[in-house]
Amino acid sequence: MSVITIETEDVSQSYTKQFERQIMLYIRDWFDLDIHLEPFYTIAKQDEYLKMPISKFYGLRNIGIPDIFEAFVWAILGQQINLSFASTLKDRFIKNYGKRLIHNGEDYWLFPSPRLIASLSMDELFKIGMSRRKCEYIRGIARLIANNQISREKLVQLSDINLAVKQLTAIKGIGPWTANYVLLRCVRYPNAFPINDVGLHNALKLAGSLDRKPSIDEIKQIASAWEGYESYATFFLWRLVY
Repeated sequence: MSVITIETEDVSQSYTKQFERQIMLYIRDWFDLDIHLEPFYTIAKQDEYLKMPISKFYGLRNIGIPDIFEAFVWAILGQQINLSFASTLKDRFIKNYGKRLIHNGEDYWLFPSPRLIASLSMDELFKIGMSRRKCEYIRGIARLIANNQISREKLVQLSDINLAVKQLTAIKGIGPWTANYVLLRCVRYPNAFPINDVGLHNALKLAGSLDRKPSIDEIKQIASAWEGYESYATFFLWRLVY
């Protein structure tokens, strides 16, 4: 683990208009501020399942994960375990392999680089409590990203959700849920739709006042009204349960 100490004086001396612009662009991307949501709101206000979350969380933006490696790691860690344990594993992952920054006496952590993770042994990754299968998947993704075989930019350029999902699900350990999660949270495909997500199912049950969770076929029918905005519909529904 590396430790970097940041002095306030050093930051102020390097603060330029270019740096300010980089921060602004990062924040706009992080909060997805360049997408116009008026058409989505028009759909949602008339939708049986979206009108309640829209009313409660109007103005909510798809808070992204700009770094594609972090998006993949979070998705893989969350596969088939509860959110609390996934968060614990992510914290261990960052603090074991990330860089710690110290500013004004406070600790801040940089997410581990894919190149570093690609160089680690399975035994090294396994020691933080992940299953060996997840260690294998994360190291495999790290290698692909470090070698520029996968990047956010390449996925953006595809501009086709089906092609993007097909490309990602060809990777060992990446199923449709993980692929759609990464495309939703990082690459910003508006029609990314993790239809098998348990949280989404629970949210639909709550929003629709149903006595059971809807089936996949029922969800497909419900979501047909959201075409082109499935990612935002999902994000607002998630907010009901997370």
